[in-house]
Amino acid sequence: RFAEMLSSFQEDQETDAVVIIGELGGSMEEEVAEEISSGRFKKPLIAFLGGPAFEGGPW
Repeated sequence: RFAEMLSSFQEDQETDAVVIIGELGGSMEEEVAEEISSGRFKKPLIAFLGGPAFEGGPW
C-alpha cells in the first residue's frame, strides 16, 4: 500500500523524492492524500492517476 510505503521512504536517507503512478479506484489514493495532509511526509512527491473515467460520467 502506498501510504504505508511513504513512511519508509520518509525515513530512508537515500530517497530524495517519490513518484507514484496509479489508477482510479479503491482507497489507496485517499490514504496517500491523508498521509500528505497530516504533514508526516515531507519529501517531494509526484503522483499520476490514469485509467478510465469513473462510472456515471457524461461520456
